[in-house]
Amino acid sequence: MIEDVIYNQWSIILGLLYTGWLTSRIVKRTTKGRKEKAGCVDVIRVFLIIGGLFGLTVFGSVAFGSMFIRTLSSLINGTLVFSIELFAELICYGTMVAVLVFAFIGVMLYGMGRDMRRYNRLARLLGLGVLVPLIMLVFEGALIYALVINIYNIPLSVLLMVFILILLIGIILYVKIIREEITDLIEKEKNASKSKENKTKGITQDKSVTRSQTANHSRQESNRSTQRTNKPNPHNDEWKRRSNRRKKR
Repeated sequence: MIEDVIYNQWSIILGLLYTGWLTSRIVKRTTKGRKEKAGCVDVIRVFLIIGGLFGLTVFGSVAFGSMFIRTLSSLINGTLVFSIELFAELICYGTMVAVLVFAFIGVMLYGMGRDMRRYNRLARLLGLGVLVPLIMLVFEGALIYALVINIYNIPLSVLLMVFILILLIGIILYVKIIREEITDLIEKEKNASKSKENKTKGITQDKSVTRSQTANHSRQESNRSTQRTNKPNPHNDEWKRRSNRRKKR
């Protein structure tokens, strides 16, 4: 028991230190290039937001993991029967924890000074392509479950069937629109990567051309210098002739 308390104290201390470090990095990146500096209230606000998100992410992940392990062991032992309510509960808790983890990863990447363009595209892709359709499907399942329960209540069942059809048509249209947007986003990503590769290839080609030009220029200069040294000098020849004449005399 005492060891658990000590471990919990160390985890809280390390969590506070990490939250403080991440807060300082985020404040530094946010105020970079600005004349106004962050005040104490702004720093405390950022610290509380990051600390709350960090705590919710950690405790939510631990709680969901323990609940999933407990539920799985109960299903294996036969003490718990699988049902739609259990499946919906697991999906809801898992989605909440996944959103918290993804948000904390984004905050951590921002604090570490990473480029956020790819993260924003991924968040848009996952949010519009996975999270929103999943929520719509959960509501559709809830309406179908309410229809099954109240099947003998004719006015309520008719109203539920109308809402189920409307929501089903909306889900189909939304998935169609999001599919087109996702394909456009993937094509834009491919075009951006291709243009980046072409730019890097052009830069390397320019560097190779400049290197070859400098090498040719240096070769030409060396050839000119050798030609100058090997070229006969008339003044030196005349001096040699005069010296030879003097020696003969």
